[in-house]
Amino acid sequence: MATKQPSITELKKRLSKIEVLKTEISTAEASLSVGTTNNSEPPQNLILKPIPDFPTYFISKNGECWSNKRGKWTELNTAVSAAGYLRVALFKDGKTRQRSVKLLVAQIFGKSPPIRGKVKQILTPEQSKEKEQLTKERNKKKLQEKIEKDPNYLRKLQAKRAARIEADPVLKEKARLRYKAMYQKMKEKDPNYPKKVGALRKAKLDADPVLKEKERLRHVGALRRYNERKRAARKTAT
Repeated sequence: MATKQPSITELKKRLSKIEVLKTEISTAEASLSVGTTNNSEPPQNLILKPIPDFPTYFISKNGECWSNKRGKWTELNTAVSAAGYLRVALFKDGKTRQRSVKLLVAQIFGKSPPIRGKVKQILTPEQSKEKEQLTKERNKKKLQEKIEKDPNYLRKLQAKRAARIEADPVLKEKARLRYKAMYQKMKEKDPNYPKKVGALRKAKLDADPVLKEKERLRHVGALRRYNERKRAARKTAT
């Protein structure tokens, strides 16, 4: 009986776990090596607070970690994990515990409070680009699954969004400014952008008689409202 080959997703998860283990090992090795001399003292202007559950370890609001075992100050080295977190290895009861530096600072100093137990990751440009690409692929896959289940999903989603914006004046103004800024940006990149948009819109209207009639009625209504405002302004002026 042939064995089932693992999928690409499973292989990526396994590879990620291996990378995390390698990083934890390197972090532990780096922390074992002294960051400064054993007899060094923290700067006098450096405010250190004890790390909960680790009484011999201290941390500053800038994330500098120090140890005061047997009365000797030692600055600990930190390392960036595979997930992008800055981590430090702390020892207790003969075991090594990995702790996120930003999470410790958030818990002790109340700076950059964590959201749902996590803090913002410190990612390299390559990791950030890879994460963005994976997120796009995952969202695209989810959208395709929803469209397969309901072919009218996009139309319903757009109608729901339009109704929500129409009901809220603040959202409506934000959407108008966002589209205006996007239009200006595209116009700066391509001076012929308005003509291209107009040609595409005209072709779309010509291909759909119902949409063309709706557009005509919209223009008629807009012209009527414009004439009413103009007559009201004349009456006020006289």
